Order: sequence, then structure tokens, then C-alpha cells
Amino acid sequence: MLVDVIIPPVASIIVARAMGPTKLGSFSYVMWLSTAMMALGGGGLQLAARKHLADAAGKQRPDLFRAVLRTCSRYQIGILSLLALGGLALARWGMPSSDCAFASLTMIAILPGGAMSMATAVNNSVQEVRPNVVASVLSALVHTAGMILTVALGWGLIGLAAAHLASRTCDCLVRWKLTAARLPRYLADMGTDPSPLGSKPALPPGLGKIIGSFAAESTVLTLLTLVVWNRSEMFFLKRYCSLDQVAYFAVAFGLSLMPGQLVGPFSRAAGVSVYAERGRDARAGVHVAQVYWRYAVLLVLPACFGLAMLSGPLLRLLYGVRYLQAAPVLMLAASLSMFGPLSDPASSLVIAAGGQRRLVVVSVIAGMGTLILDYFLVRAYAAMGGALANGLGQAISTTAVIILAHRHSFRISPKFVLRVAGAVLGMTALVAAAVRLLPDIAAVIVGPPLGFFAYGLFLRLARVVDENDVERMLQAESLLPRSLRATFRRLLRAVSPASAPVPDQAPTA
Repeated sequence: MLVDVIIPPVASIIVARAMGPTKLGSFSYVMWLSTAMMALGGGGLQLAARKHLADAAGKQRPDLFRAVLRTCSRYQIGILSLLALGGLALARWGMPSSDCAFASLTMIAILPGGAMSMATAVNNSVQEVRPNVVASVLSALVHTAGMILTVALGWGLIGLAAAHLASRTCDCLVRWKLTAARLPRYLADMGTDPSPLGSKPALPPGLGKIIGSFAAESTVLTLLTLVVWNRSEMFFLKRYCSLDQVAYFAVAFGLSLMPGQLVGPFSRAAGVSVYAERGRDARAGVHVAQVYWRYAVLLVLPACFGLAMLSGPLLRLLYGVRYLQAAPVLMLAASLSMFGPLSDPASSLVIAAGGQRRLVVVSVIAGMGTLILDYFLVRAYAAMGGALANGLGQAISTTAVIILAHRHSFRISPKFVLRVAGAVLGMTALVAAAVRLLPDIAAVIVGPPLGFFAYGLFLRLARVVDENDVERMLQAESLLPRSLRATFRRLLRAVSPASAPVPDQAPTA
């Protein structure tokens, strides 16, 4: 989380100031194309592998685990290779000659960027995320170093593309190396492998067809996810607006992802647990998904609205006067960015429960609605219209997914949502007042701690925290360094109403 939230935004600010909106807009568009193609090549099979690897681990079947991994990896490499070749052809013949070199490097990154997803699926299926974290941290450091060198030495867009390729390659190699080293232990923990030593286990009859169907549906779902969640507005902005508008939207959209990144460690761990627990017991999977959603609401809503209130001072201080038009875009994008993280618990449960086909239907409807909104709103309001279209598309998709998850016993509490919303609105009003009254630098410094303490106060007044929350937090306390436990206990007492008292001793379980 620290790497995702701190290092890339700082480096992107340096690059944005050095390149200017026009060059940044061109690079952002090519990056969006490459990322979309990489997701198409890796996303579908990764979801299929994630589900069936978790099922095999839950059933204590190391032979089945190996067979699923071998089959999915083989097909994924073939698909990614074809997509990378297609991307190179697009860079050579479908783009201006001035963009060919850096676009080609960006398209080559499709192969390592997509190949690492299967290693991620292996680790997630057994709830071991350390290899993923180490690889991501090293990749982010490599990317940041490459961008800083590019700015310092004047390498331009080619340098940025090379930094992107180097980071993807580093991530893929490190992730697979760490995963391969742990794989024998993963398999040993599942029990005795009935297949002969050194053999290549085959999938049971019929399972290959099931995995293929699941992967195809997942690929369609990934495509629709790209439309709804991942900047489909870039296409319309590139077609109907100037490159400056593309840059304004890219900057605002990138910063609007910060609330989701702040809760990223929790979301990744909880998402992994939904799949793993659902593979063992259906009721346990539902329970984890509902607890996951509860804390996503508590964490995401204040972060989104707090960022929205600070959007003007942040952009003026960090990006300078050339990006002032991105401030209202960021305010709108940040306010609506809450829907993405809030959809994850329900969609994880639906996919883990085998309801992916219905999820595809729901996503098709949401995707069509988003594209229609993109067409009309981007043409009318440029980057501002793109942010509004994206947010409304996310709202439609999230609502539909939660309704769909209801079929799998997923329940939400309207009373809980209203109480949290009240606490968030109270916090937002105080932060907005600080932004209005203080200079930019003072607002950026004072706003976050003011919002933090105000949110805690309003949570207590709204009686949001209950006895179950206190019990979970006290169990989590044992994971903290001893020097922080007393502070953690005081904060927990501060937000807990009298009806949910905090005991003097944490449970030892």
C-alpha cells in the first residue's frame, strides 16, 4: 500500500510537470491500450485458475492443483504472445510514426505483465501473499527509478515506456521465482500426491471444458470491467477532445484511485479469503464477504470524500497551473470512486460461488450504459464528462452486482450504511470548511488529520461500531508492535459507544 500510494504518484507528478499535458496525454492513451490488452490476456485465465486452484487446495488435491496450473499457464502464454504481436502491429501501422518507438516498448510489456498473473493466482489460492507483495514493491521501485532517470536525462516518452517494460519484467521474474520456490511446500501442505513421481497430471474428464468456459466468461467480464472501471473514456477523449483533456482526465482518474489503494492491503487479503473459504465451506465464504463489505464501507467512503474536498489544493500544489482544469475533474472522480472498492466483496462471492455467467450479463448491461454515457457526456463536457460517465457506470455496476450477490445469501444493512454516510458527511463538512478558510499548503496539511479525528467522533455519535467490531479489532491488536497497542486501544475506545465497551485485556485466541 505504501509503495502504491506514495512512490508512483510522486514520480508521476515529476513526469507530468516535465512532459506537460500534451505529451502526457499521448503517453496515457498508449498506456491505456497496453493495460487493456494485458488484462484481456491475463484476466480471464487468472480468474479461472484462481477459482479452481482454490477449490483444489480446499479439497486437498495436489495432483489437481498441478494439473490446473499447468493447463492454465500453457494457454495463457499463447494468448499473451498473440496479443503482444497484435500490439506491435498496432504500434507500427496504426499510430503516428512519432509514437511508434515508445508504443512498441509499451506493447512488449503485455507479455511479462500478463504472465505474472498466474503466479498471483497460485499464491492467492493458498492465502500466501508475500511473493506478490515483494514482487510488486520491487517493480514499483524499478518503475520509479526509470521515470526519474527519464526526466533527469531527457529520454522522453521512450524512456517512460522502457521504465514500464523494465518494471513489468522485474515483477514477472521475481514473482515467479518466489512462487516456484514455495510451490513444493504448497503442494505438501495439501497432502499426499497420488500421481506418479515426475509425471504431468492431466485434468479430470470434463474439467478442461468447465475451466475453458469459465475463462471465456471471465475474459468477457474483464472486457466489460475495462469498459466500466478502467478508463474507457480515454478512447472518446482521444477522438473528440484535445490531448490536454486526455491528460486532465488521466491525472484526475489516477489520483482518484488513491482511496482504493489505501484499503488495498485489506481488500487483497479479504478477497483471497473469500475464494479460499468458499472453497472449504459456502457459509464461511458468505460470512467473509459480508465482513469484507462492512469494513470496505467504513474505510473507503471517508477517504473518497476527503480526497474530493482536497482536490483543488492538491492539484495546485503538486501539478502546477498547467493542470488547474483537472481540479473539478478530480473532485467529481474522487467522490464517485467509492463504487469500485464497494463492488469487490459481492463480485468475489459471486465468482467464487460459480455465478459468473449472471455476472457477465449484469456487466454487459452496465458496460453498454457506460459507453452510452461516455459518448454523450465526453462530447459535451470533455474530461469532466468522462469522470461523470465513469462514476455513473460504476454506480450502476456496483448496485447490480450487490443485487446479484443477494442470490448467494449476501446481505447488507441499510441502517449501517446510513449511519456511516452521516459520519462521512459530518467529516466532509469540516474538511471543506478548512479548505475554504486556509491557504492551500495549510489545507493539505491540516485536512487529513482533521478528517481522521472528525470521522472517529461522528462514528461514535452515530453508534456505528458494535461488539463484533470491537472483538475483531482486539484480535488484530496482537499483530501490532507492542509500542503501538496502547495507542490502538485508546483509538478503539474513542470510536466505540458505551454499548460496545472495550475490555482492558485483549482476547488471547
